[in-house]
Amino acid sequence: MATKDEFLKNAFIYNSINAAVQHNGLYSTLDTQETRRAVRQAFSQCLAEYIEPFLSRSPTTPPIISLYTGKGWSPTEGEFLSAIEQLHDAMRSTLSAAESQGTFRVSHAQKSLALLLKYYWCDCKTRKDPPFCPIDREILHKAGITDSWTKLDDMDQYEAWLRKLKATAEDAGYPSLAAWELAVYVSGPRGT
Repeated sequence: MATKDEFLKNAFIYNSINAAVQHNGLYSTLDTQETRRAVRQAFSQCLAEYIEPFLSRSPTTPPIISLYTGKGWSPTEGEFLSAIEQLHDAMRSTLSAAESQGTFRVSHAQKSLALLLKYYWCDCKTRKDPPFCPIDREILHKAGITDSWTKLDDMDQYEAWLRKLKATAEDAGYPSLAAWELAVYVSGPRGT
C-alpha cells in the first residue's frame, strides 16, 4: 500500500531526474525505449540510494532511522561531493552496460542530487540547510558565471563554481548557499 511519503519520494526523484535531463541530454538518439527505461530506472534507484543516508541520519541517532521520520541531517560538503562522484561513476557504468550512446555528466549528478536534497529540505525532512544548491544557467548568471552548466563534467570546475556561488550568497547576506538559491528561484521567472 502506497503512503504519502512514498508518493513524495517518487515525485521528488522523478522531478529531480527531469530537471537534470530537461536541458541537458542524457540519452542518445540511437537508444531504444527499452534502454532509456533501464537507464532511467537505474538513475532513480541510484538517487534513492545516495540520498537515503542523508535523510535518515541525525547528530544523535544512528543511520538506521526511517527515511521519513523528519530527523534527517544534511550531508557535509565532503559527503555531498563524494555522492556526486559516486552517482556519476555508477551511471556511467549503467550507460555502458546498457550499451547506450548517451553521456552522464557531473552536471546530471549535481543537479539531480542537489534538487532532491532541496525538495526534502523544503519539506522539512532535513533540519539543516543543504551544503549546496542545484546549479543551472540562472543561478550561474546571478553569480556572474557565463559557463554552461549542461557541459559540466569536471569536479574541479564544479567546486570552483561552488566557491563563487557561496561568496555571492554570503555577500548578499544569506546564511547558506541553499537559502540564497531558494530566494533566487522563488523571485525569478520560474518562481511565480
